[in-house]
Amino acid sequence: MTHPANMNMRLILFGAQLLIGNDDFSDCAGTGYTWSQIGSQLNVHEELAVLKAVILNRQGHKFNIPYVPKSTYLGGKAVR
Repeated sequence: MTHPANMNMRLILFGAQLLIGNDDFSDCAGTGYTWSQIGSQLNVHEELAVLKAVILNRQGHKFNIPYVPKSTYLGGKAVR
């Protein structure tokens, strides 16, 4: 059985892949935007933008990631 935290992180990573296109993300990241600005530009939460960078780094990109959000990062935020 998969641990709930691992399952939650898998779902969040899936959401990052689904909601944020690789080209859109790369365009924003190439402008020198902060993570908050990238999230705002792409209409996603900042942590989701950071996780998209994690995914792309696993595919060979070299984004400078300041931190990796925990699997519970949305726990205290209202999602609408």
